[in-house]
Amino acid sequence: MKNLTTIFFLLFGLYSFAQDYAPNHLMVQSISKIEQEATTLRSNLYFQNISSIKPIFAKKNIYLLTLIDNAAMESTIESLYGDPNIIHVSKDYYVESRETPNDEFYALQDGLDIINAPEFWEKSTGGTTVNGDDIVVAIIDDGYDALHEDLIPNLWINPGEIDGDNIDNDNNGFIDDIVGVNISAETDDHIKLSHGTSVAGIIGAKGDNNTGISGINWNVKIMLISTGGLVSDIVKAYGYAEDQRRLYNDTNGAEGAFVVASNSSFGIDDVQASDFPIWCGMFDSMGEEGIISAVSTSNSSKNIDITGDMPSTCTSPYIIAVTSTDAADVIQGAFGPTHIDIAAPGDEMFSCKLNNDYSSFGGTSAAAPMVAGTVALLYSLNLDLFTDNDDPAQKALLLRNAIVNSSRSVNGLNGSIASGGVLDLVGACNEISEGATPVNVLSFSTIVPNPVSNNLVLKYTVPLNEKYELFIHNALGQLVYITEEINNGTSEEILNLDIDSWTAGYYAVTIQTSDEKVGMDFIKI
Repeated sequence: MKNLTTIFFLLFGLYSFAQDYAPNHLMVQSISKIEQEATTLRSNLYFQNISSIKPIFAKKNIYLLTLIDNAAMESTIESLYGDPNIIHVSKDYYVESRETPNDEFYALQDGLDIINAPEFWEKSTGGTTVNGDDIVVAIIDDGYDALHEDLIPNLWINPGEIDGDNIDNDNNGFIDDIVGVNISAETDDHIKLSHGTSVAGIIGAKGDNNTGISGINWNVKIMLISTGGLVSDIVKAYGYAEDQRRLYNDTNGAEGAFVVASNSSFGIDDVQASDFPIWCGMFDSMGEEGIISAVSTSNSSKNIDITGDMPSTCTSPYIIAVTSTDAADVIQGAFGPTHIDIAAPGDEMFSCKLNNDYSSFGGTSAAAPMVAGTVALLYSLNLDLFTDNDDPAQKALLLRNAIVNSSRSVNGLNGSIASGGVLDLVGACNEISEGATPVNVLSFSTIVPNPVSNNLVLKYTVPLNEKYELFIHNALGQLVYITEEINNGTSEEILNLDIDSWTAGYYAVTIQTSDEKVGMDFIKI
C-alpha cells in the first residue's frame, strides 16, 4: 500500500506540474478569418473536437478554441498544423508575476537616483508631448487599486466612452472601459491586487503633490489592463492597447490614445519563444503602431539564452528585456548576453501598495516598469522629433535603441547582458537629443499693442513643463510686476495685464528659466 501511495503522489505531482496551461484551450492564428461557429466546420476532422471559437484579436486572425476532449489536444494540434490556413497553434499557458517578496521596508526610492531621474527632471517631468498630447503607458498585470491616492491623478480616461451608460460607445468590444479594461470581466472593474498597483506606482505615481511617492513620470496617463493570467488574456490585452494606438494614428490624434509603451512584469520560466509565436508576434504588431514593450525576465539566476524564458526571449526589435540589479549594480535576476537587453534597479524598491499604502517592492517586476516609464518620459522632451506622429514604428525603434545603447556601463554586466549596463535616464536623453532640434525654446512672440494705454497682452513661448519667472521693471529699474509659473503643456503662453493705473513711460519685460533669459520693451502712454 505504501508503494502504491507513493506512486499515486508521484503521478499526481507530475500531472499537476504539467497542468500549467488551461485544459481544453488552444490559441490559433490563421491566414484568413475562421468562421465563428464550429458547427459549420464539422466536415474538417480536427474541428470535431472543438466546441467554440472566439476571437482574441480579430484584426490579426487570432482565436481561442475550446476543445470538447482535452485528451485529444495533441492530435488536434497536429491536425490544425495540417491546415494550410493555420499559421500558429499554441496551448494557453498561465504566466506568473515576477515580484520578489521582500519584508524589509525602505522609505527612500533609491532606484530613481541610480538611473539619474532627478537630473532628467530638470528637463521634463513627463505628461505630454511637445504638441500637448497625453502620453500613455499600458500596464498589463493581474489587478490594481484603481482608487489609490497617488495613481488616480494619472489614470488614463478613455475619451471614446461615457462612464456608466452601459454602452460600448467606441465599439471596441468593451462596455464602459473608462480607465482601461479587465480582460476576463470585459469591464474596467479590476481585482484589487498589490502587484499591478506597485508596477503602476513606479511608472507614474503622481509627483510633486506632497503625497506618497513619485513615479519616474510625475505626470503621465496610465492605462490599466488586467488579465486572468492566461496567455490568451495577455494577447487580448496587447490587442486592446494596440487598437487604441492605431485609432490615434489613423485619426491624427482625434481619437484613441497615444500609447507609447506597454509593461509586462510576468512570464514563464524555462520555455522557448519558438513555442509561443502568437505571443511573440504581438510585440511586432504593437511595435508597428509605435509601442515599445518593456518585459521582465526571470528572477532566477540563470542564463535564459540556454534555459529559455517568456517573454524575454522573444526576438521582436520592439522589445526591451529587463533584468534586475541592486544598489551596487550587481545582477539579481536572470542574465543572457543575447536576449537580456538592459538592467534596471529592482532590488528593494519602494512603491504604491493597496489602500493608499506604500512599501517595498522588488525583483524584475520592479525593473521593467523603470524602462517602460523611461519610454514615456523621453516622449515628453521638447524635440522636433516629437512634433509629429510620422512613421511611429521608426520612432519606437529609435527610442528603444537610444535607451539600450545609452545604458551606464558596468564591468560586472559585460558579457552577461547585451548592453552591459544599467538604465540611465540622462544617457538616454542625450542619445535621443543628439541631432534633434529643441522646440518651444524660451522666446517672446509679441507684445500687443505697443505702445499701450490700458490692457497689455504678452505672448511668449517657454519649454514645456519648465518653471519660469516673468518680471516687469519701469524706467527707474523698479519692479512693478512679477509672476512665477510652470508651462503645463501649451505651445504658447499668453498673459493679459490691466496697466491702466501705471505711470506713462518705458517698461522692460524679462522672462527667465534656470538656464535662459529673454527680454522686450514696451511703452505705456
